[in-house]
Amino acid sequence: DLATVLLGDQATPETLAALRRDLGLDQPIPLRFAHWLAQVLQGDLGRSFRTGQTVVAAIAERLPVSIELMLLAQLGALLVAVPLAIVCAVREGGRFDRFVTGLAFASLSVPSLLSAIVLIWLLAVRLSWLPATGYVPLDESAIGNLRCMALPALTLAMGEWPALMSHEEVVTFFH
Repeated sequence: DLATVLLGDQATPETLAALRRDLGLDQPIPLRFAHWLAQVLQGDLGRSFRTGQTVVAAIAERLPVSIELMLLAQLGALLVAVPLAIVCAVREGGRFDRFVTGLAFASLSVPSLLSAIVLIWLLAVRLSWLPATGYVPLDESAIGNLRCMALPALTLAMGEWPALMSHEEVVTFFH
């Protein structure tokens, strides 16, 4: 029950009932959904129960970091996939092509969470090359920002490069 979570175990039945009424939790689910949908259509996505911040403000605050991470991950995936696809297309059916294709299939079968754990252990804990946690804004330090974004971007790129490497189009281009 959300009201119990927000108020804790020590809440009285009266305070729980009042909070449920204030949050609309005493209404049937279809009515609550219709009310929520009407607010969303007006641009009101609600407020965070934990912080009180509007959802729109929270999204706007985090969107630049998410876009930066997406761009870095795509760039990393392209930097790996395109050269590999070209080499595999030029030497189609060879040992390197079979090895890279097998590696791509293996990479697709590894969950991103496992890749992240292995990369953190290797690059942050074992080798101390990159920080395991934290974030440095781009306007504070470009190098610090790239160091903090490298592990998450690399994790996402590892799952993306096999899909980008599909070298059917490259084979057609080089033949």
